[in-house]
Amino acid sequence: KDFADHIERTVATDPEAGWIFVADNLTREGVRWSPVTEFQPNPGEIVLGLAWSPDGDLAWAGAKDDHSPISVVAGPVGGTPKRIEVDAWLDGLPVWLDTDRVAVLAIRDPAHFLAIVRTGTSQVTLEPFEALTLAVSSRLGLIAVGARDTGRVELRRLEDLTAARTPIAVITDANDAIVDALAFSTDGTRLAVTWRQSNSVRVALYDQSTGWQELARFGPAELGIEGPVSTIELAWRP
Repeated sequence: KDFADHIERTVATDPEAGWIFVADNLTREGVRWSPVTEFQPNPGEIVLGLAWSPDGDLAWAGAKDDHSPISVVAGPVGGTPKRIEVDAWLDGLPVWLDTDRVAVLAIRDPAHFLAIVRTGTSQVTLEPFEALTLAVSSRLGLIAVGARDTGRVELRRLEDLTAARTPIAVITDANDAIVDALAFSTDGTRLAVTWRQSNSVRVALYDQSTGWQELARFGPAELGIEGPVSTIELAWRP
């Protein structure tokens, strides 16, 4: 009931079946899932990440295996999406920088890149970039960048995404945990961070009004987690 009352749109994938499903305008009476055939992957291709654009378009990134080039497919749900090939390997989930650009963390061994895909022109730009995870608030023009090997999150202006400039804020973990996932709230004023240490994870919230100081923290018990977990995905309820 609570889920149906508050969420307007969500997505799910079934990698084995090779489908993307979209549920729109959920109601208390139930959830109706229907396949979006326009976004169906090619045979043998696995969808490894999904993202909604600020104006409601959908993008996914995937590949046939760890050593195959990335495919980015983007467009309006119910319309004809565009498939754009990236000459690199997938290393992270896609995020929309704005209504035209999709960013994907990528590898062209041994270097790490940020592949910026313009969906309008199919132009792909590879920028040297070291990060483990990204989150974008297009509303406030902010991007959060999770460091690859240290417990550090940098908040940058979106226009400074790949520029060597001082971040506007830095979040660190006192226990030297690694950043596992990031997610901005809908209005961009709060950031959720999953911190990982060994097989244990916790989620912390940070608030813009306090200079991105920690607002709250939730451990395995509060999250309802028992035993080790491989990963946690973060998403804010609208």
